[in-house]
Amino acid sequence: MEENPFGAFKQECDRALRKALTQAYPTFKPLRFLVEPPSNPQYGDLSSTIGFDLAKTFQVNPSEAAEKIFKILESEAFNLVSEVNLAGGYINFKVNHVRLAELTFKALEKLEEAYGLLKTDRPEKIIVEHTSANPNGPLHVGTARNAILGDCLSRLLAARGHQVRRHFYVNDMGRQVAIVAYGYRALKEAGLKLEGKPDFKLGFIYTATNAALEIRRLKEQLEQASGGEAERLRRSLDEYVAVAAELESQNREALYTIIEAVKKDSNPQESVDEILRNYERGEEEAVRLVKEIVNLCLEGFRETLRKAGIGFDSWDWESQLVWEGKVKEVLTRLRETPYVKVQEGALIFEVEEAAQTLGIRDKLNFHDKLPPLTLTRRDGTTLYTTRDIAYHLEKFRWADRAVNVIGVDQKLAQVQLKVALVTLGVWKALEGLYHCAYELVKLPGYKMSRRRGRYVTFDELLREAESRAYEEVDKRSPNLPREEKK
Repeated sequence: MEENPFGAFKQECDRALRKALTQAYPTFKPLRFLVEPPSNPQYGDLSSTIGFDLAKTFQVNPSEAAEKIFKILESEAFNLVSEVNLAGGYINFKVNHVRLAELTFKALEKLEEAYGLLKTDRPEKIIVEHTSANPNGPLHVGTARNAILGDCLSRLLAARGHQVRRHFYVNDMGRQVAIVAYGYRALKEAGLKLEGKPDFKLGFIYTATNAALEIRRLKEQLEQASGGEAERLRRSLDEYVAVAAELESQNREALYTIIEAVKKDSNPQESVDEILRNYERGEEEAVRLVKEIVNLCLEGFRETLRKAGIGFDSWDWESQLVWEGKVKEVLTRLRETPYVKVQEGALIFEVEEAAQTLGIRDKLNFHDKLPPLTLTRRDGTTLYTTRDIAYHLEKFRWADRAVNVIGVDQKLAQVQLKVALVTLGVWKALEGLYHCAYELVKLPGYKMSRRRGRYVTFDELLREAESRAYEEVDKRSPNLPREEKK
C-alpha cells in the first residue's frame, strides 16, 4: 500500500477491528469495510459504527458492544494509528501524522507524477460517450459543460487503469439537421455562400430556417384561432419575428433568401420531413446534402474542442446504424417479446411491464411508473431512443461499462434504454449502463435555445477565459515579454 498511504492506515484499522471481532463476536461476519471518514473530523480521521452493527445482530446495547471491541484494540500494536477512542457505539481512529508523512514522501519519491493515481484491482473496458451535440450550430456553454465533464471522467478512469474509449455520437437523423439542410439547400440554390467558421454558419442557417418555418406556421394557425389560443399564438409569433429581426442585422440577404424559400413552398414542414425520410432511406440526393452539412459542423466542433484539449477515439454516425440494418434488427427482436404492440400504426414498447416481469424494477432508481416507449412513428420512421438501443448493443459488444454524459432531463430515456437492453438479453447493462447526469446551464434572464439563436458559444467562453487570464498575468507580472504572458 505504499502508493496509497492513507489507504494503508484505513486497512490497518479495518484489520484490527476484524481481529477484535473474531475474539469478542466470532460468529459475526461483516460484509463491508468497517471504517469510513466520520461526518465531523473532530472525532478522528476514521470512524466505525461497529457497536450499532453488533447491536442489530445480537440485540445488545451499542455502547457496550463497542466498548468490548475497544478494550481488545487497546492492546493492539499499531503502526499508523496514533489514538483510538470510544464515543457511544462508535470507535474512532486518529492517524499518526509523522508516520503518514514519511510514507507519503516515500510514495512521492518513488511514483513521481503517478502519485495519487490509484490503480483499480478490476480493470474494465469502458466507453464514455460525451458532448454528442446536435450538428446544427456551434458548441455552446451548455455542451461545454458536457464536454468538460466527459473528458475529465475519461481521464480519471484511464488513470485508474481502465481501458477507456471516448465516443461522440453524431445525431445526423434528427429533425433539427433536416431543418438546417432545408435552409442550406435554399441558399445553395440561390448561389449564396456564407463566410466564417462552418458551425457558426450552420447555426445561423438553422435559427433563420426555424424562425421562417415557425412564423409561417403560426400565421396559418392564427387565421383559424380565437380568444386565449389566438393570444398565445400571437405571443409566439412576436417572439419569432423578434428572432428574425436579430438575424437580419447579421446577414439580411441570407435571412430573406430562406424566408422566400419557405413562402414559395406549398408545404415547407412536409419538405423538411421529406428530407428526413429520404435520408433515413439512404436516398442519394438527401445523403449528399445532409452529409455535407454534418461534416461541416463536425469540422467546427473539432476546431473548438482542440482549443480545450478535448479529443475523441470514435465518431459514431447514427445513420450507419439504420443503413446497416442494426436498427431494423432491434425492432425485429423487440417485436418477438411480449412487451411490444402496435398502437394507431406506431410501434410501442411497454417499459413498465417489461421491467416488472424481468424483476429489475427496484434496481432502476426511478420511482414513478415507467411510460411506454414509442419505437416507430406511424409512417414507419424510427425515433432517437430506438436508434440509441441499437447503438448501445454495439457498445456492449466490446464494453463492460457504458457511461453516458447527458443532461438530467434525459433520466427517463436512459432508464427506458436500460430496460430495452435487458429485454434483449444484455444483462450487464443493468449495472454497466451509467447515466452521468448534470443540470442544464442557465443564463441570467433567459433559457438557452438554438431554435431562437440564444446561446453563448464555447469559443466565446474560451476566448474570454484566455483574455481574463492574460489580464491577470499582465497585472501580476507586467515585465514579462508579451509571448510569455500569452
